[in-house]
Amino acid sequence: MRAVLRLLGAQPLRLAASVALAAGMVLAGVGLLATSGDLIARAALHPDTVLALMVAVTGVRFFGLARAGLRYAERLVSHDLTLRVLLGLRRRLYAHLLPLAPLGLGGDRSADLAGRLVEDVDELQIVGLRLVAPLLAGAVVSFVSVGLVALVSLRAAAVTLALLVVAGLGLPIVLGSLGRRLGRHEAALRRERRVVLEDAVQGAQELWVYGRDAAFRQRLSSLDEALGNLASVRSRLEGLREGAGSLLALAAPWAVVVTALPQVTSGRLQALLLVPLALGVSGVFEAAEPLADGLERWGRVHRAGERVDEVLHRQPEVRDPSRPRAAPAGSALQAVDVRFGYGKNPVLDGIDLSLEAGKRVALVGPSGSGKSTLLRLLVRFADPHAGVVTLGGEDLRTLTQEDVRARVAVVPQRLWLYNASVRANLALARPGVADATLWRALEEAELADVVAGLPAGLDTIVGEWGNRLSGGERQRLAIARALVKSAPLLLLDEPTAHLDARTEGRLLKALLRPRADRGVLLATHRIVGMDDVDEIVVLEGGRVRQRGRHAELGSSAGVYRRLLAAQEGVLAGAAD
Repeated sequence: MRAVLRLLGAQPLRLAASVALAAGMVLAGVGLLATSGDLIARAALHPDTVLALMVAVTGVRFFGLARAGLRYAERLVSHDLTLRVLLGLRRRLYAHLLPLAPLGLGGDRSADLAGRLVEDVDELQIVGLRLVAPLLAGAVVSFVSVGLVALVSLRAAAVTLALLVVAGLGLPIVLGSLGRRLGRHEAALRRERRVVLEDAVQGAQELWVYGRDAAFRQRLSSLDEALGNLASVRSRLEGLREGAGSLLALAAPWAVVVTALPQVTSGRLQALLLVPLALGVSGVFEAAEPLADGLERWGRVHRAGERVDEVLHRQPEVRDPSRPRAAPAGSALQAVDVRFGYGKNPVLDGIDLSLEAGKRVALVGPSGSGKSTLLRLLVRFADPHAGVVTLGGEDLRTLTQEDVRARVAVVPQRLWLYNASVRANLALARPGVADATLWRALEEAELADVVAGLPAGLDTIVGEWGNRLSGGERQRLAIARALVKSAPLLLLDEPTAHLDARTEGRLLKALLRPRADRGVLLATHRIVGMDDVDEIVVLEGGRVRQRGRHAELGSSAGVYRRLLAAQEGVLAGAAD
């Protein structure tokens, strides 16, 4: 909520113009009703000449045209202001989420984050359109209108002010308190529905295989029914608010007539002024309608603001130094006595590892041994709790994140592919890259023949999360994207998890081919292609248990030999 208010305050001229136009539009309506009443009253007296009505006729025409013009201008300015605020808020949210992404986003589901970026931000448009601007415009209209009425009758002004307070603040606050809990409950149901729908869409095949699709459909149906019931209650509240507001607007002229009539009979007020006074007062209540609508929806708006502010108050684990050092000339990556953990759970304990262009290193260990965590530290997705990671001899914490990641290409276990073309997914690594470079990367990733056989080649859409491709094809597409970056260091986290043995062997041969311009770190629990690496580092329980080449590690007792024996046993069982 505070972010929206700050963005509104950052555009004072547009906000002031929106308030002025909104107040002018309502006051033009008041003037139209007042001059119309004056015209009717004067015409009822059967004046001797039509010239006696010309001032009132001109006033009706002027205020009628002014109201239409001001209404158009107010809609144009207020919506332009609102859309600018929403755009600025979304940009700020996205920019704030980027540094939070490497170590996760606090357990938020992607559907929930999308809801914050889209639905919650959209909900906050009411802050400007239905709360801030209407409140200021209503204050202007009330001050001007009550002041003008006071020039004619102080009693009528007091009655008008009292009814305006009831219509613009009292009624919305009472109904808003009834709708606040409703709004929070609705926001929670909408969030749950987004998450369930995401699970149902992304896991449709698995749900069907395990016979859980009907349960998910039933859950979605029950959520839709609950949201429908809440919408029905909200509609009744809106009807009550609109009916009460209309009743107050209709009661106001009669209240003014009853209050001012004694002054007319005593001769202190001209009878001719009673009709325009009463009709003009009824138009003032138009200023209370947007504010009443905004306050009624305050529960949903406040909850949306809390969710947005909660994201904006999160702090990233890693930040660039205030005075970063220049990017080093070399690209040697080294971890020295590195220790790290999540909360109170230690994951890495005294890790030493080095990687440079031309060197091939395999990081081997069972699942949970800390391989993926070490890779995150090497690209500075997190900082070690003890020890140091250096690039070209410089501590990563003294460099900008951009300088660090410009030297490293990473293929993580969880692949991020977008509902775009093969070309677009590859070009994320290096925008504007030539097609020839893309094809070379696809060939090295053993995917060129597959892409060439697709309906539109490089322009084929891969689907959400790459779901139009097989698991192995998605894996190789992610590897090709890392190769397109052409960084001096390539980090691979379980890159062959979804590949058959033959493709796995060919791919590893290509990736581990000796190259003076590229160093490769292969993190895996599979003992495949180990003859082609210069060093094997064996992790278990967050510690380095063994180092060496494949031949010596395989012939000596230890973790590596157990992993190798276990893998050979699995393969033998599969062959039987």
